[in-house]
Order: sequence, then C-alpha cells, then structure tokens
Amino acid sequence: MQNSEAVLHSDRLAITIDQAHFLIRDRFDHTTLGDGSLDQSHFQINIQPQARNLGIATEACHLLFADYFKERPISASFSSDNSAAIALCKKLGFTPVSNARNTITASCQNKKHSNHHEQDLITEKLQALGISKDMTAHLSIHFRSCRLITTGDDMFSRPCRMHPTTWKAFEHMINAAYQDGIQLDVVSAYRDYAYQADLILNKLNKGQPIHDILQVNAPPGYSEHHSGRALDLSTPGFEPLSEAFEDSAAFNWLCNNAKQHGFRMSYPRDNMDGIIYEPWHWCYQSTLIENKHG
Repeated sequence: MQNSEAVLHSDRLAITIDQAHFLIRDRFDHTTLGDGSLDQSHFQINIQPQARNLGIATEACHLLFADYFKERPISASFSSDNSAAIALCKKLGFTPVSNARNTITASCQNKKHSNHHEQDLITEKLQALGISKDMTAHLSIHFRSCRLITTGDDMFSRPCRMHPTTWKAFEHMINAAYQDGIQLDVVSAYRDYAYQADLILNKLNKGQPIHDILQVNAPPGYSEHHSGRALDLSTPGFEPLSEAFEDSAAFNWLCNNAKQHGFRMSYPRDNMDGIIYEPWHWCYQSTLIENKHG
C-alpha cells in the first residue's frame, strides 16, 4: 500500500486517498459523495444516500482496484445489502466470501477488471438499438449525474430532476428572467440511459431510419441530459421543442443573459455534433472541468 496522498479521477469522480482513509467527491462541484477506510489487505466503502443507485460505488471500486491497488491482493467489505454487494464483487472480478454481518468480504487475485461501469451500461443500450461505434465517434460521452434532486414538475407534470448545482443556477436565472417579464418553463431535464434508449426505440418501431433519428436524439450515453445539467426550455405561446422558439422574447433574453448564469446553448446551427438546431436546449457548465464529460 502506498503511504503518500493520492488523487484518482474518472469522468464523474475524484477520490482523494490520505493514508488509511479516502474521500469520494463529485468531480463537477467537489461535493463529498462517500468515504471509506483502507489498509494493506482490506477496505470499506460508504456511499451517501443522495448518491446511491447511480453506480458510484462500482466506479469508485474500479478506480481503487485498477489504479491504486493494482496487482496487490485485497479483500473488500461493502456496506450494502447482500445482493447488491455480491453483484458488485462479481462485476469487479471478486469471489464473495460469506460472513455473519450484513456485509460482504471478498478476495481478489484476478486484476482483469471490467470496463467502466457506466460505459458498460451505455454499450448495452447502444447494441440493443443497433448503434455502432462509427455512429458515435464524433460525439462526447456524458455519464449520469453523481447527484440528483427533484425540483418540482416539468411542463408536462413529470418529476423534474437536476444536478443540485444546476438547480441553484437555474433558480437564479428564472428569477432574473421573471424580473424582466420573461417566463421560462422546463420541458425536460435529467434523463437516464433507459429513457433515452426508449425515445429512439419508439421512433425505430415507427419505421424511422436510425441516421435520421440520431440527428434529433443523441444516443444513450451521449445526451447532455444524462449529466443533470441540460434543460430543454419553452415559454407560453410557443410549441415546446420547436425551432420557432428562436422568435420568442424568452430566447432573445437567454441569448443576452444565460451566459452570466452559467448556461449556454448546446446545439446552434451547423454544430459539430450533427444534431439539428435546438434553440431550446441549454446546458449549465459554469464550473465544468476541463474534460467535457462532466
């Protein structure tokens, strides 16, 4: 085991290791997501409630075993229910060993770990839709947000979820717009990989060619909506998700003011992603890290 402090990074996480302890943080805004302890032969990981069920534990374990422990034999104890812990152990190439507590201790000699957990989920969705690597080669990948909060309902009465930092910035922006007589409504915010896949599958089932669909809907894993920072916006009197939104006072206000609140329009005309012009799609990235995968 190394004794000096180390920092490990993935697209979503930053793990700081200080001797026998480590902290797991959201790489986007540095909020703590979990912590753990470790020594030469054992580690335990705890994920905070607001960050559970988003693959954080799996990703953190992969970073620790692939980039920190490397070839070192190790056992692991997960503060989780047995079924989830067993699945996690198997995902990382471990052999679960039963014990009397509601934890799983596992030993691992095989360091041929699986690929990034999020990438595995995305690959499964792409394969099911018949989307090849060539179709996504020009796109930036966007993994799921590390944290999500419900901010009310969108304009279709569906629960609206965002990254907490996005909500704080958006709340300031809609209040500023309101002071200027502008109403901004949320059409769509966070989407998971399955939701994005279903959007495309429904169009495929209606006979639309995949290449036409991908000009309108990003493939699962490549939509900014996964990050919890992208918002589709509308305003009264205009059809949602319509290019006509560019003729609204709301769009003009966004063009002049959104940047100071940390938002930018992702898909202008003739954009490099090959997505149609979307004047309604705005993404928060005021504190976005240098790589574009936040």
